[in-house]
Amino acid sequence: MRLFRLGDTQIACNDWFIILLGIYLLLGVLPQALVLFLSVFLHEICHVLVARRLGWKALHLELFPSGGVALLQPYPGFTYSQEALIALAGPLSSFF
Repeated sequence: MRLFRLGDTQIACNDWFIILLGIYLLLGVLPQALVLFLSVFLHEICHVLVARRLGWKALHLELFPSGGVALLQPYPGFTYSQEALIALAGPLSSFF
């Protein structure tokens, strides 16, 4: 399910994600679950922001109940150090 666009990046969540939020609502732990999912979203958005800063295209970001995934498209001539920076951006944001 599409949520919104952030620049040229489509932000979406998996249907199971919505179902899980409903279950958490019924169990009475929705606020705690939203904090957890917000941290996952911030983790993934940091991957996207660093990729954009390095000139990559961030096409799609999708949230799943167990995490998220960002679909990135490198420009021709990218370096593996750039890829490493993008990969580290998410875990570093989670750490801080």
